[in-house]
Amino acid sequence: MERKADGITAGDVLGFISYLKEERSCKVVLLLNDEALDGADKVQFTSYLEKVVDINLRFAPTPTEGAKIAMDGVQGTDALKAIVSERTVKLGIDNVRVIRKIFRLVVLIQPLLKAHKPGVLRSVVNSLVLFGWCHFQPELAPSMEFVRQRGIYETSAERQKKKEDPVAEKWSQELHSYGYGHTDEFDLVLMQGVVDGYFEQGTIDAHATELNVREQAAEARHELDAVWDRFHYSFQESQDEILGAFYNCFMKNAEFYNLGTVMALIGLFRELEARERADKMFDRFVETHKGIPGSFDSSSMYRFGHEIPEDMRATVAELNEGEAPNFTVDELFFKLEADGFHSKVADRLTEVPVEEYVRVLTTYVGEDLAKIRKGLTADLTISNPNDAAIRVMDRAGEALRIIASESTFNARRALGWRLIQRLEGPKVETGEEAAALTVEAPNPAARSSKPARAEQAKPAAKRKPRGKAASVGRLHR
Repeated sequence: MERKADGITAGDVLGFISYLKEERSCKVVLLLNDEALDGADKVQFTSYLEKVVDINLRFAPTPTEGAKIAMDGVQGTDALKAIVSERTVKLGIDNVRVIRKIFRLVVLIQPLLKAHKPGVLRSVVNSLVLFGWCHFQPELAPSMEFVRQRGIYETSAERQKKKEDPVAEKWSQELHSYGYGHTDEFDLVLMQGVVDGYFEQGTIDAHATELNVREQAAEARHELDAVWDRFHYSFQESQDEILGAFYNCFMKNAEFYNLGTVMALIGLFRELEARERADKMFDRFVETHKGIPGSFDSSSMYRFGHEIPEDMRATVAELNEGEAPNFTVDELFFKLEADGFHSKVADRLTEVPVEEYVRVLTTYVGEDLAKIRKGLTADLTISNPNDAAIRVMDRAGEALRIIASESTFNARRALGWRLIQRLEGPKVETGEEAAALTVEAPNPAARSSKPARAEQAKPAAKRKPRGKAASVGRLHR
């Protein structure tokens, strides 16, 4: 019915059906998607339906029923059918034809992933079901372009723009609920395969390798967690059994563990007088991580209570030299909150000129600027911050002076950071009284400043951690 020619009305079709039924004694079955009718056709169909049709049945399977019907009789393993069905139900896809088309794509790509971990296939299925829905039901799903533009990082301005668009906000919430975090290069390959109707082995291999490594890392973490569970939640296994399990697990999967993990194990082994195996684990860690930037950065360990044995500190420090990732200036500001002033991030920021501080502070807004502010002001209440913290806060204070000099309004906002007051001494008031302060700074048009003043280094203070370790990875993987 919904595919009839434009020159034929719904009334014409139902009138012809009535003629066949009454004059020719025909039996007629009318199939249609009534949601596709609109305007005069919708009115005529609704008006004439009761007069012409004797039996009216609505076929409206639930997504679960649709998946069951779609998978009945098609070629494929039960395990693969279960994965696809769970994902189509999650998106609410009830069209049997669409589910079968999506399943065909999954069956096509499955043998191309046989060399990779099972988790890779699950991750690919997660993406293919979404992309298939977008491609085969564009009238019901978000556009492929909308999904394609879903990036890893979004500025607060971009997030706010989406929130102001009800359609974009709806689809953002839908993708979040489905478990799809962002679109990467592998997803773009899968999208093209959905459009083309086929996939190429070489292209898949080129992008699936990284995902396979992530799956291997996840399995390694789970394996080690299982041994820790045996250690914490049982009094039955002996010390030799548990330490043996730890040792075998680590030596097999050392490349997937970080410095904090190996130091926790070394501490346990040395405490239990298994020093020889502890040293072998450290040697294995060095062997698998040497040359990988950031592998021996010990700054984050302080936040989790891990200690590096005295006899290993020099080796770790030497290995860490020159291996810190080459972050951009903007990335340094964003990483400071998590890494803290006891890190190479803070050391790098001490070398950044005040003009760059001004640029960064006036470029970002909303949640992004809030994150930067938390990092820069985290040690304000510490009585004896370390040298890096002092120099970074000095530069940030100088930058805020420049910004504050541009207007009374900016001065009021800049003083809220309390970094300007810190430069001027402890007697400066804060809060409402601080709003009345006069801030002197160089000509704002020049956006320049003298270098932050040098101060004598002070010993680092112990302080509470400022947050949990960041978890990096694809949300939908």
